Amino acid sequence: FYCDTLPSNGKLVLPSCATSIPAGAFDKCAQIKSFDLTQATSLQSAGAGFLKNTPKLMEVKGLANLPDGVIPNEAFRGSGIGSISIPKQIVRISASAFEGSGLSTLTFEGGRSSDLAIKNQAFKGTAKLVQELVLPATTTELGESAFEGSGITAVRAEAGFAANALAKGAFKMTKQLKTATLPPSIESIGESAFEGSAVETVGFEGASKVASVGKNAFKNTAKLKGITLPAV
Repeated sequence: FYCDTLPSNGKLVLPSCATSIPAGAFDKCAQIKSFDLTQATSLQSAGAGFLKNTPKLMEVKGLANLPDGVIPNEAFRGSGIGSISIPKQIVRISASAFEGSGLSTLTFEGGRSSDLAIKNQAFKGTAKLVQELVLPATTTELGESAFEGSGITAVRAEAGFAANALAKGAFKMTKQLKTATLPPSIESIGESAFEGSAVETVGFEGASKVASVGKNAFKNTAKLKGITLPAV
């Protein structure tokens, strides 16, 4: 695609006849402000980084139409995307999908029944994401550095949270983070999971099964007031 052939108003709507989005299709298309997939019900493939480096992008619709419920690698990396709601049909947010983007609001649609995997660096460097993070109950994976350097102020999970580990660097360098409430399913806290964060309080819900804490998991957390690890 040639950026200079796109609509002058910055609103891009994929038609119902669209069957694929090539990798890097709109990479560096600075004029894109809105991307609409709601009509693209025939999509069979979507490549990595298809909306990467789109600084004016502020609105995305129709993510539920992404093939196989997958947000591709680097799909919105470096974009200006401000707010996103992850549809219940999405089963994987791939590596670096939103890394370094202008994401400011993240929500997950309710009524999920499918597992959700959040891959490595999926939301790394989203410094404008200044909000409480509530992870869906069906989350089965929280990848390495998934929210490293993000602006989240608190993190907790819905009841019934499925993942059993916080991966390496999951919340590293989260300078706005104040509280972290870990669900009963968590059995291990990975290396550098909270390193360099501003976390003050770490709590454990219910009959917590935390059995291991990785190297440097809480290194340089000067504001941490204390942790009481559950008996195992």
